Amino acid sequence: CADASVALYDVADTPSAPPRGPPQPRRPVVQATRRSCRSGHTGAVACVQWFPHDTGAFVSGGYDALVKLWDTNTMSPACDFESAGRVHCVCMSEVASRHNLIAACADGDDREVVLYDPNVGHAAHRLCGHRGVPWALAWSPRDEHH
Repeated sequence: CADASVALYDVADTPSAPPRGPPQPRRPVVQATRRSCRSGHTGAVACVQWFPHDTGAFVSGGYDALVKLWDTNTMSPACDFESAGRVHCVCMSEVASRHNLIAACADGDDREVVLYDPNVGHAAHRLCGHRGVPWALAWSPRDEHH
């Protein structure tokens, strides 16, 4: 969100009768704001992704130049990583069995994609060579290392 908040919604919780007219706005099940979570984002949140192998965790990237791994039980970051600039995209491999790397692309003069490793708490790899700032990422759906 532009206000630096992160919210979780339960879209499976549907009303017993189908709604008439346009759907009503849903309220979040839980939300982390600047006031409720001092260790949350301080700038707009640009992207989120569920942790592929643990529904109790998700990753976010923000315009505060931070990548955060969140614990949904406490709605607080389990760890965070500082990037070179505003984070545009974060991505985790859906098929990885030997790593939990978080790929992130951000503004910065280095124009690189960084792979952060939550197990060690810092960047594990830096993928350089882009001609411009990378804006989007995707892991291979078949190979955990591509």
